[in-house]
Amino acid sequence: SYDDVEDNIGINEEIDHNPSETQLINATKISGKTKSGLGVGFLNAMTLESVASIKDTITGETRDFVTQPFTNYNVLVLDQSLKNNSYASLINTNVNHLNNNYTANVTGTDIKLFNKENSYYAIVKGALSQLYENDKSFGFYTVAGFGKSKGNFKFEYENAIISDTYDPNDFGYLQRNNEMSNELTLRYNIYKPVWNFIKIYNTVEIEYTSLYNPRVFNAFELQYHVYSETKNHTSIGLDIEGGPIRSHDYYEPRVEGRYLRLPKWYAVGGFVSTDYSKKFALDIFSGIWGHNENNTNGYWLGIEPRIRINDKMILIYRIDNDQDKNLMGYVDHTESEDTIYFGKRMHKTLTNTANFSYIFNNKSSLSFRLRHYWSRVDYTDFYTLNSDGTLTLTSDYTENEDINYNAFTIDLVYTWNFAPGSELLLVWKNNIDKEDEILIHNFRDNLNETWRSPQTNSFSIKLLYYLDYWYLVKK
Repeated sequence: SYDDVEDNIGINEEIDHNPSETQLINATKISGKTKSGLGVGFLNAMTLESVASIKDTITGETRDFVTQPFTNYNVLVLDQSLKNNSYASLINTNVNHLNNNYTANVTGTDIKLFNKENSYYAIVKGALSQLYENDKSFGFYTVAGFGKSKGNFKFEYENAIISDTYDPNDFGYLQRNNEMSNELTLRYNIYKPVWNFIKIYNTVEIEYTSLYNPRVFNAFELQYHVYSETKNHTSIGLDIEGGPIRSHDYYEPRVEGRYLRLPKWYAVGGFVSTDYSKKFALDIFSGIWGHNENNTNGYWLGIEPRIRINDKMILIYRIDNDQDKNLMGYVDHTESEDTIYFGKRMHKTLTNTANFSYIFNNKSSLSFRLRHYWSRVDYTDFYTLNSDGTLTLTSDYTENEDINYNAFTIDLVYTWNFAPGSELLLVWKNNIDKEDEILIHNFRDNLNETWRSPQTNSFSIKLLYYLDYWYLVKK
């Protein structure tokens, strides 16, 4: 893959070129729905081989490293509408590397059944992943639940199991597997005006998670959320979350069987959002969080003003500032995996985003988005992880793990809907991606350094033309 190149560099070698995108050479999509309510969707796409170039700094010679072979992608979806707004669906994804006998296949289903009054329902989901390379690997994912969907009081209970071998990431995204969870959600909503509020939604969530293999405790969390809207259409929200007992993080150590012992924690946040129908509206998001040990805490603050210049133009700007203090995180481990290093760090993130859109008429529009993400990680102390999940201060680790990371992107899109269901898109993208170990604390200096970094520009044209099968048959 793209990230494997650095691990395959020899002595006196450097990366000369490593493409961040593969080249799509063909994509075909077919979709539709029958009179009986069966929806059908099929997608096939092919990408060319992606090759990185590694250069010998002494001889000047280069060699190729394949980051992704010639690949074929398939998706098939069948979705059947049932009575009482119920449905049953089947999906299959397949990824095939045509020149190295690698195949990843995932087959899943999603069923939701309502009673006649649409007041109660049952949920069943499941998937099976299959990887074929040198050996065969199978994994599964299941969800079972039921709930009440009508009235002021609603609830849902759900049990989910993800096996330790389930892997859909060749053509999907799963952050982590090997997990079992039980979640109960209780809701009480007020739909009629009360005092100055026209509606109030209350939600309580209780979740207990453990590993699938071995069956050991992971975490227990509680959440309370309230959303309300006033008569002048100002929205107000409050979120309270916490872990009332110690938890065990089996994922952060990156070594099987090891865990980090986490203390009790809390988080309190909220937002205020004014009426979007006005020419000027403002969103404010803020909150704090903390542990009850090691003076670990943080906050977040976001402000988003929006100006509707006229019926065709709108400008939205958002700034987010997040800071975490004394946060413990994985750093490295020895090759034998006997010693795992953690670091205490200050993490600061500043994000600026600007969006502008202009509607020419009912068929064409222009959108512009600029985003600058700046993240700094400053390590102060290093620790070794003990077998009981606690940490011990160490002076053995002397590597510089500080990170100064910038991502600067610009997206400009012109859309023309020239016929029903058909559109033409002209897209320009600019991207800067820069990571360094030298921290920069001044915003202007950091921005100037980012602008001097290599940039990637791309221009693409997408034409989508809708063909009505029944129209062609009649013709």
